[in-house]
Amino acid sequence: MLQRFVKRSGGRKGCAGATRSPRTFRLTLRLAIAALALAAVGPVLGADDHRFGDGSFTDNPDLLRQGFGADAVRYEVGHEPPLEPYAPYYDIDWSVGLRGSYLSTEDGGKLGTEISPHVEFTHQGGRWRSSLELDAGIAWSEGDKELRFASLGAAATFAYQLDSNTGLTANLSLGLAQDRPDDGEIAAPQVWSWGGDVTLDRSAGRFDFSLRGSYGRNANGPTTLSDAPFTVDNSAQDYATIAGGLRIGTALTPVIRPFIDGSVSRDAFDNPSSGTGTKLDATSYSGLAGLTLRLPNEMTLEASAGLVLRDFADPAIADVTATLWNARVSYTPDDDWTLTGAFSTTLTPPAVGDDGVATLAYTADASVTYVVNPRWTLRGQGTWNASQAIGAPTTSWGYSVGAGADFKVNAHTALSGDYLYEWSETAPDPGEAEHRFTLSLTLSR
Repeated sequence: MLQRFVKRSGGRKGCAGATRSPRTFRLTLRLAIAALALAAVGPVLGADDHRFGDGSFTDNPDLLRQGFGADAVRYEVGHEPPLEPYAPYYDIDWSVGLRGSYLSTEDGGKLGTEISPHVEFTHQGGRWRSSLELDAGIAWSEGDKELRFASLGAAATFAYQLDSNTGLTANLSLGLAQDRPDDGEIAAPQVWSWGGDVTLDRSAGRFDFSLRGSYGRNANGPTTLSDAPFTVDNSAQDYATIAGGLRIGTALTPVIRPFIDGSVSRDAFDNPSSGTGTKLDATSYSGLAGLTLRLPNEMTLEASAGLVLRDFADPAIADVTATLWNARVSYTPDDDWTLTGAFSTTLTPPAVGDDGVATLAYTADASVTYVVNPRWTLRGQGTWNASQAIGAPTTSWGYSVGAGADFKVNAHTALSGDYLYEWSETAPDPGEAEHRFTLSLTLSR
């Protein structure tokens, strides 16, 4: 009967004049089934990218869970989490430090307090990260006429990984600092600083390249005295700096990495110096050669030596040259111990109050940290410094030794105690010793 139906329908013509065959009929049926299937799965195929599942939201719960456990969160269509790595866009951390101190000198003792709020915004993307930090230090010492900003600052960082061998980092900063007043002073000068820098790092085989550029500016307020002349103008030390440099290193072995470093900087002053009567505008050229050793147990040693030339724009001022010596060491034998040390040489514009044309300074520091347990941490530190004013008989030196301990009360509260001994001497004045005891309470997010 089926054969008779096929024969009977075989001679029937379509409106286009084509004869329908069983093969055509089966093909048409398959296309209809495929069209219905496509219409059924079309909304799924056209939906957004489902980072946290396969798009069905109905299959194996293990494919959709967050973390491990029976209380895993399942998402409904149209209510998926954002595709950014973190929500909210910026991760916010904050802390507030409350500090009380007692300073003992030959002239007696002084009590002091300081509150230090800090806020940090960070974002981590696929190839880049950014952060913004805001902090302040509002201080008061016994005998002060008013509150002062011991520190006030903002810093922004942007880092972008162009490829697996190339990275770009940019920083912007704005800061204010004011020391406690010395004897005979009502208020120490406020020192403003702002600027930015950009660094491009590139790895090519055994070689590493680091190209950098920066701009910075310093502005110094007046010193307020208790007697005549009552104010001292420090604007002679206001200047701007533009600098650039290149560091090239190579890996001779996994342990030994020699490098060379060269830089050029230009300092432009706003006003003439009180010592010379002319502006101390100058261009500095420096070159270093050094070696970095990366040893087992997370130990890194680095040492370098070089020369620096400070070429003054005023031909009446003789150029200054100095030998640079730099070194640093870091050692972390395990998760409990961290030891660091550094030595550096710098040739910089004169400090506030100096009558020279430049300052040659040597600094050294060392620190040790020991984590006793998850709650207790012990710290120790030591510093040494010496400086010579070029073009003036001013010399100074000093050192400090301190120890401290941190106790973590809980995830959001920490207590700290510190003791610091400092000795400083500026010729021809006699040296001074200070003992400082500090207790701190820090509340954090």
